[in-house]
Amino acid sequence: MQRASIPLSAFAMAILAAPVHAACPPQDKAITEVAQTMRDMYTALTKDDLDVWRTAITKDFVSFDGGKRFDGDALFDLIKTNHARGTIYV
Repeated sequence: MQRASIPLSAFAMAILAAPVHAACPPQDKAITEVAQTMRDMYTALTKDDLDVWRTAITKDFVSFDGGKRFDGDALFDLIKTNHARGTIYV
């Protein structure tokens, strides 16, 4: 078995060269933003408003329901189809 040896200085340089991310927002602000996003999502789904829905979610949004995976548009379409059938979500 061959062991690879990496000098500590190389490891430190890799850490320092990593991209710097902005600090997370304060917890109270983050909680408020997340709660507002959830309200926006549910409001959009309740009103079948695709524009507001797409504004509230990210491009890589996924959801799981009943063992199935749905991307943003697929979930929206499912809810909208069920609304047309008379389903009311509360």
